[in-house]
Amino acid sequence: MNKKNLLLAMLLLLLTSCNQLNTTTPVPIATSKIADTPTPQPQGYVTLWFDDEFISTYEIVYPELEKRGWKGVLAVISDREKAHENSVLSWDQVNELEQEGWEISSHSKTRSRLNEIKSEHVLREEIVASKQELEDRGYSISSFTFPYGQNGLDFGQKLISSNYYYWRSSIQAMNPIPAWRHLTSYSLTTEMTKEDIDNLMSDAESGKWVIFNLHAVTDQSEHFLDQFQMLFNAIEDSTLKVVLPHEMFEEFGYAEGFIPRIEANTFQSYEIIGVEDFDKSVSLSIPVLEIDTELKLVCPNDQLENNFSELYENPILICPSSSEYLGDLGQDGASIILGHRQWGIVPKVFAHLDKMHVNDSLSISTDNKNLNYNVKEVLEIEPEELWQTIAQYYEKGTEERISYLLLITCTPYGTSLKRLIVVLERSYIEY
Repeated sequence: MNKKNLLLAMLLLLLTSCNQLNTTTPVPIATSKIADTPTPQPQGYVTLWFDDEFISTYEIVYPELEKRGWKGVLAVISDREKAHENSVLSWDQVNELEQEGWEISSHSKTRSRLNEIKSEHVLREEIVASKQELEDRGYSISSFTFPYGQNGLDFGQKLISSNYYYWRSSIQAMNPIPAWRHLTSYSLTTEMTKEDIDNLMSDAESGKWVIFNLHAVTDQSEHFLDQFQMLFNAIEDSTLKVVLPHEMFEEFGYAEGFIPRIEANTFQSYEIIGVEDFDKSVSLSIPVLEIDTELKLVCPNDQLENNFSELYENPILICPSSSEYLGDLGQDGASIILGHRQWGIVPKVFAHLDKMHVNDSLSISTDNKNLNYNVKEVLEIEPEELWQTIAQYYEKGTEERISYLLLITCTPYGTSLKRLIVVLERSYIEY
């Protein structure tokens, strides 16, 4: 009997009988002053912020800045395999810039469009794991640079705010002094004229901070070397001081009026609960249903000779080896937990499973692991649709890197006419 048929037979047998972030600590900005510190002079400031670590930044721009005694910010993608092929700095070149005083900023893990990512886990990888990976290489990371100007919407911004001191978007505006943690910038494009640059310089000279968002310097890029030269000349002709972001916050503090507390990276390892964890106690807690019970593991064999008597008292997790469409708890894909609602006249653990609603939560715990899930939808399906539904969520989970958990029982209460499925998605952060 193949695994698909084995699992399907086992589900029918059970349910037709039912009547029912290693963390790292960022380097704090220890000398920062509170935002109400008076600004003693109206001098303006300018920062050169280079995205995507193009090789031209090292080969062309870096020598020009060195001549002038200026430093820049380099936004780095932590996953080198996802960076632009044959056009980015090597780690040795990034190290050289950092050692020469450049500031390194996280530009996400793979430079994906964060607003299009639906998985909380993937957003954590892009925003938080990227910082951890760069810090593991010895860089001090204080900022996040939005890839494509995107922050991952509400969830992504919460991750950014809790893991970085400040961040830079593509919103075009001057930064006040003291500046907000959300830094704005102007992109140097082929449409920008000398008059445009001069106007920005003049505005910043009134006591503001202008950040220029810059990319590659090639004949095929969005700006050319002569435009860089035009920008450099304008800065030299102005009274603006070229600075790095951390210097501004150390000097003037934050417009929010407080120093952000970034005690530890909130990235958590991608824990799972596997078969081996059932050697000890595994518990299932569903607060909204007042359920706090032990969770059992069942691994059916080809002859379906297992003893399913545990199901009469405890919900059971079906062993991942039962099907290629099942995974460990917490893993991308799908896991399933079965439970009775009624046996004879006695209500069982899942008696009130139909009372769960979207955004309700549950947790599954061992002595040292804890997985949290939130309800995404509640389904009522025909028995013959069960396998298709499980496979659907497994494929969606593996494709989108989401860990689904399906709680399955019979419905209506006291019958086995249909199947009730509560679909939950793993949550990776708590606020």
